[in-house]
Amino acid sequence: MNRPDLDSPQNIDAFVASFYNKLLNDDIMAPVFLDDAKIDISDHLATISLYWQKMLFGDKQYNTNMMKKHRVLNSKRQFSKEHYQRWLAYFEQTAADTFAGEYTDKALRIARAVIRNMEKRMLEAT
Repeated sequence: MNRPDLDSPQNIDAFVASFYNKLLNDDIMAPVFLDDAKIDISDHLATISLYWQKMLFGDKQYNTNMMKKHRVLNSKRQFSKEHYQRWLAYFEQTAADTFAGEYTDKALRIARAVIRNMEKRMLEAT
């Protein structure tokens, strides 16, 4: 089976939708997004897709301070090690199940670095 790479906005959209489907069906992760952040899922998916387009292609449409938004959330409900582990596990699972290639590998490297950095920064903020 030839799996697509995360080399287009359409593939990133599909990845983000699948990834968030997993997160929002998880009893530990869903409350962070739905209760604490109170996200509008369609707006959030579009924003996250733009974030990954920026990270993978250098696209300039995303210009939000992602860390600042997460600090606000962390002050409401402190993220646990389990939150970080689950987020990364779902990200890796989504990639492994459906995508493959240079951009997918790059996204995995970025995701691992982002989650390590976020965990470190959130612990420093408490």
